[in-house]
Amino acid sequence: MGTTKGHIFDVLPELKIGGSGTLRISSSSPVAIFPGSDFGNFLSASGGTVEYYSSGTSFTLPEVSASGFQLDHYNNLVLSAKTGDTIRFPGKNLEVINHLIVGRSSDFTGHAIFQQCFAG
Repeated sequence: MGTTKGHIFDVLPELKIGGSGTLRISSSSPVAIFPGSDFGNFLSASGGTVEYYSSGTSFTLPEVSASGFQLDHYNNLVLSAKTGDTIRFPGKNLEVINHLIVGRSSDFTGHAIFQQCFAG
């Protein structure tokens, strides 16, 4: 699809976003923007993977989606920061249900910052 931003997937508001694919998000601003809609099913234990990756700009994970959906949990979360970049967690509790992966390839050797982490 290429680089796009500002999406809100509420064309059919009675439908919820689901599936088990991967949603890749990057940011050129200090806080990443998660697309708008009800992603509850996609972010649940039977859902998909969200990958935040940097492309020359450090950023913080968003606390809410573009439509105000609380981002307090992810099924699988991948953080891929390029060399010299940093991806930070938001200043709130965040649950990763299945897998937390930091860096998927040798191209991503930047930093992910965790504070007050607890295994549950």
